[in-house]
Amino acid sequence: MVSDATIREAGQLLADAASSPARVLLIGSHAWGTPHDRSDIDFLVIEQQVDRKVREMAHLRDALPPLGVPVDVLVVSEAEAATRGKNPSTLIHRALTHGVLIGQSGDPANRAQSATPE
Repeated sequence: MVSDATIREAGQLLADAASSPARVLLIGSHAWGTPHDRSDIDFLVIEQQVDRKVREMAHLRDALPPLGVPVDVLVVSEAEAATRGKNPSTLIHRALTHGVLIGQSGDPANRAQSATPE
């Protein structure tokens, strides 16, 4: 299993590699406290602006070193997170309410935001 320190380092690497100011949330089994030996690592990167979501996901995934386990990187804009985060049936809502903030970059206003939707 991957250490918490390695996961946090990966989260900050993602934030630093993002194309616009970003915050990175750990989501999935590692955030919910239920990882097992074969758990992948799931990250949600919320960027101030996202022009090409699929390209940005690939770019960020490629920015990570091999971690020894599968990794999923999801990317959304702040606007999309704000909209989808209001709907309790979405993954974005769960990520914002139960995810773990593990990386931040860019604009100081972005750094001040918590993971929880308002």
